[in-house]
Amino acid sequence: MEFGKGKMVLDILMAAFVLISLGISAKSCRVAENARKIAGDSLETSRYQFIQINRPYIILCPKRYKNGLFWKVKQHDNTVVIDLQFEIKNVGNVSAKNISLPNEFSVGPKIKLSPNAVGKYIKPDKVTLGPGDELIAAAKFILEYGNEEEAQINLEHIVSGKSEGVTMLFSVDYTNELDVSKKYRTFMENLIHKDSVRVLKSEMLDLVEEEQ
Repeated sequence: MEFGKGKMVLDILMAAFVLISLGISAKSCRVAENARKIAGDSLETSRYQFIQINRPYIILCPKRYKNGLFWKVKQHDNTVVIDLQFEIKNVGNVSAKNISLPNEFSVGPKIKLSPNAVGKYIKPDKVTLGPGDELIAAAKFILEYGNEEEAQINLEHIVSGKSEGVTMLFSVDYTNELDVSKKYRTFMENLIHKDSVRVLKSEMLDLVEEEQ
């Protein structure tokens, strides 16, 4: 009888040991799985950081003339001409290749009585900008009015402190020197006055990779 009780106790202890062992094993599996997940997440984070560090970043910004102003304004007969210049600069760690500029860009002059206009500018061919390199482009807005007197009135308003300025929308596409299948776009919208610039919107976008 004592032998039977002893065997029962031993069986219970063995069963408990097995359950504890299974629990430890399951916990070890979970720990291993969590470790693999953490390692995978860390690797993906490192890869993302490497890509973000080793890529070009193009910025666009209006550039002052030597007199300190952001524009030159003049009247010619019944038109008012506004000249601007802006800087295209690569602030990334690798070269930006195939920088593609549009043939024209949209503008919304916030100027009294003036019509909407399309800005024309001196367009360079596709260019490559290395880290820290910059390119200066010139833009021209031609605002047409009914007669010289109306143009003169608007010229006086444009250069006065009452004018809100000109809204310029501009974007460029470019690729990564290390992997030309990586395409990017920089978009900038500025409100420009003679002696001030206000950024309305600025974005750097990763475009869908080209199909191989």
